[in-house]
This record gives sequence, structure tokens and C-alpha cells, in this order.
Amino acid sequence: MLQQFPIDVLKIDQSFVRQISGDPNDTAIVRAIIDMGTNLKQRVIAEGIETREQLVFLQARHCSEGQSLS
Repeated sequence: MLQQFPIDVLKIDQSFVRQISGDPNDTAIVRAIIDMGTNLKQRVIAEGIETREQLVFLQARHCSEGQSLS
């Protein structure tokens, strides 16, 4: 059903990225979005990457793109 919509990009809001290492629920949400995007062959963009730790986490899970705040 989701594939019927004209969507080619999934974005991970910076509020989830900000809490990647601090909140297990946000970590699970980020992982789920990346997995869903990968399985549906969508681009996944993480917004608001502020730290090296966040970048490493996202790269390790094959997040295809990121946007930093700076």
C-alpha cells in the first residue's frame, strides 16, 4: 500500500537523531525507518546530524544520506 504513494524519500526527523544514543525508543524508531526505507528501496535522509557518534551510528546502519545542522 505504501508503494502506491508517490514517495521516494523517507526523512528521519532531527528530534529522533538527537536522541539516538540516549533514548532506546528513538534508537528503535531510527532503525525501523532505515530498515523500512531500505526494504522499500527508498532514499533515507537523517536530518540534524550534530555529532560524530550520530554519524557513525547512521552509517553503520546504512542510512543513505544525512543533513547536518552546521
